[in-house]
Amino acid sequence: MQSDRIIGLDIVRATAIIMVVIFHSFPILKPLSSIPTFGTSIHKFLSLSEPFGLLGVELFFVLSGFLIGTILLKRFMATEKYGFSDIRNFLIRRWFRTLPNYWLVLIANIILYSWLNPGFFTLNHVGYFFFVQNFSSPSIPFFPESWSLAIEEWFYLSLPLVVYILYAAFRKPGKQKIILFTFTCYALIPLLCRLLSGTQATDPLYFDSSIRKIVVYRLDAISYGFLMAYLPLFHKEKVSKLKKTLLTISVSGIIVLTAIHFAGIYPSFDFYRKFASFRLFINSFLLTLIPAFFSLCLPYAMEFRKMKNKLGREGIIFISKISYSIYLVHFSLIYVPFWEYRTFTVYNCIPYFILYLSVVVFLSFLIYRFFEYPIMNLRKRISNKDPAI
Repeated sequence: MQSDRIIGLDIVRATAIIMVVIFHSFPILKPLSSIPTFGTSIHKFLSLSEPFGLLGVELFFVLSGFLIGTILLKRFMATEKYGFSDIRNFLIRRWFRTLPNYWLVLIANIILYSWLNPGFFTLNHVGYFFFVQNFSSPSIPFFPESWSLAIEEWFYLSLPLVVYILYAAFRKPGKQKIILFTFTCYALIPLLCRLLSGTQATDPLYFDSSIRKIVVYRLDAISYGFLMAYLPLFHKEKVSKLKKTLLTISVSGIIVLTAIHFAGIYPSFDFYRKFASFRLFINSFLLTLIPAFFSLCLPYAMEFRKMKNKLGREGIIFISKISYSIYLVHFSLIYVPFWEYRTFTVYNCIPYFILYLSVVVFLSFLIYRFFEYPIMNLRKRISNKDPAI
């Protein structure tokens, strides 16, 4: 008998982490492009994986906004006087979930790279402990995947504070309107910042490092998940009726936007360098539309609870559970120091690729089982003593 677990959200989370890992590890398989006859097809397939990194992270952003928004909204609507104690309890729960794993892997990265390169550690690395490495400018070339975690943490920190300030200042419109105004602020302000960020730059790398991965430009990505937490809470029947239509729009929109993004980065097209209007769209509006379209798949995912294939279901749940650890360890801790500079051939690239994935999954499971899971149990015990947490 299947549990009442929302397998749809597990599928979303597992899909996101698989896309990110594939994006970072597919270079291992590049030698396959030299195989006669099939090499051209393999090369095209590997080229098409280029947008996977962007899409996987954006999907993570939307899912995080939805899950965190659901928790905050339920507390906000149920509390007569929303105050600092509610904010404290919300942040304690979030930080129990995110900070221990992050700090563990961050320290492991610092130790590893200091061992590989004595004198590596500088004061610039201290900012990583407080998620300021990419707040308003690109981070130094270290632990690069942490850029998205910094965006999420600043959203977690600022969201309850913004809701509190708006509610304290403007109670008369009511809680629902306060929530909608909060979403509007998060959706529009980063977009306006991107519009003013120098869209005449002709290098796609500028878009990636100086716009896509900067906190002040990206908080809107998570806000669309927050909006999708709001709509089912107050318009459940309408959203439920439209879930299949919204899923269709979501998938169609993502396919179109992926094609547009691919046209910008693929050397044969290189629209990003050629057309100022294309750069304006990519730098400003693409990063709004992708999470917006991704958010439309969540109502369908929320009601997807049954999966006939038991093995597939358990595999998805397993990957979903260890996804945070996978995200933290798969690139800087494993791929860069031990795989990136190896020489791969047609004969050894597939075994190396399988070995890499196996190491990532195994290490992530160990971290989940012996570190993350006990900390979650500690949070549960604390919550039993103080139900507000």
